Amino acid sequence: MFELKNNTNNSSIKTMNSLHFFYIIILSTTLIGASCTRSSPKNKKSFLTDYNKVITAASTLKRGHKDSDWEQLDRKFRIMLKEFEPTFRGQMSKKETLLFWENALGYVYVRYGLELLKRYAQTDETIMRIKGEILKHEIKLSPTIKRLCKEWPVLYGIDDSTISSALKKTFQLPKKKRLLPSPTEESAN
Repeated sequence: MFELKNNTNNSSIKTMNSLHFFYIIILSTTLIGASCTRSSPKNKKSFLTDYNKVITAASTLKRGHKDSDWEQLDRKFRIMLKEFEPTFRGQMSKKETLLFWENALGYVYVRYGLELLKRYAQTDETIMRIKGEILKHEIKLSPTIKRLCKEWPVLYGIDDSTISSALKKTFQLPKKKRLLPSPTEESAN
């Protein structure tokens, strides 16, 4: 039988095995990274379709689900808001824009619940962005929440008026007190 007695050859084999292992790890990491890269939607229609898939998935998950159930959805949702929405913003109709932000509000409500929304409304980048868009587009919360409670399975049976009034405090600015009435208030009198 042939036996290796030379330590030099043995250490060379170990080094080669270590290098092969290292190259396999690098190659695997590269392949996994490449397969996980997100592809940007080609047009507004594919963007809204992808977004609606995320929203549909969120509308059926309950807050009680493990964070691991939400992880992938959260990542997709944040990418949609942060990277893709600015690209397609100018192409969306007013109705599509309103529906987009209404559904975003529904997502964060279902995901975090009212208490966490209140707590992070001034610090979380995504929640602040949604709040800003709600104010910018003057989205009425009562009809929005009423629609979400009817359409989203996870919200069936929830009193929409309770949610609406609580979210109004969190997502809408209070009316400014004025010494003089605004021109529209004057003409109404």
